[in-house]
Amino acid sequence: MNANKMMMIVVAAVAVVVAGCETAPRLATGKYEGAAAKVAPKHVLLVGWDGFAGNTLEAAKLPTLRKLMAEGAWTLHSRSILPSASSCCWHSIFTCSASEQHGYIAWNSKEPAFPASATGPNGKYPDVMYLLRQRKPDAEIGFVYDWDGMGFTADTNACSYVRFLPHEEVTAAAIAYVKEKKPAFFTVYYDSPDDKGHQNGWGSPEYLDRLAELDADLAKLLDAVKEAGMLEDTVVMVTSDHGGKGKGHGGPTLSEMERPVVLWGKGVKRGHELAFPGTNYDTGATLAALLGIDPPACWIGRPFDEAFAR
Repeated sequence: MNANKMMMIVVAAVAVVVAGCETAPRLATGKYEGAAAKVAPKHVLLVGWDGFAGNTLEAAKLPTLRKLMAEGAWTLHSRSILPSASSCCWHSIFTCSASEQHGYIAWNSKEPAFPASATGPNGKYPDVMYLLRQRKPDAEIGFVYDWDGMGFTADTNACSYVRFLPHEEVTAAAIAYVKEKKPAFFTVYYDSPDDKGHQNGWGSPEYLDRLAELDADLAKLLDAVKEAGMLEDTVVMVTSDHGGKGKGHGGPTLSEMERPVVLWGKGVKRGHELAFPGTNYDTGATLAALLGIDPPACWIGRPFDEAFAR
């Protein structure tokens, strides 16, 4: 084989590697083509309640969430990855991938424990926020949270608005942001169910009271979406990262792994319980499909297409 031909082969091989990792490669289909992708809402709101276990919903006073379930699609049995540590689970949601791919394998992970199986030009495993920014350079992307560890679960550099705030300030900041900016994608995260679970136990009165408080906050957020004129073109997802048992989580039991996913808004079926409850990374894939993101080949998440009218 002559040198010129060898060089052409090497260049071609390098191009394949770059297309496969550093430029967020495409799946064989090149895009999500199911019902979730066809909804194409202008706005997607992700509300995260850390540590909200699926088996605690029945005992909790959650009129707002129950209304969304009655008018939308839901499951109480979507599973976390293992270990069900918050940083690992939320990173799997935003990267639509599992721990062995992105490298977050320990509690309070702030970076991969080993090289990620794929990285983009930003040097990170491709996530929803980064790829949305690449697709829509002018998109308004917001991220508000009350646990500092969340700042390491997604590419915050891709966001237009990032705030780490005390728990009692999160909802007011989120409402003001929605009304002013009408974001394309906005994540509002609350750590306190997990906090109350560790302090008082999953399903304890204190834990259930905190869920009820967050339900009231959810009602205020939805009112803000309506007042901003976004309601008819928005999909809302309320979800968690993991459940809990006693005063902990992380083990291989359904109490610790199962978490709710509730979808409501444009194009969502009414009163539909999901037959395929999926995992953390399927949750992320649903967000990505709604946002019109072409999935990289390294993603393994599948959108909850059954939640949407075809």
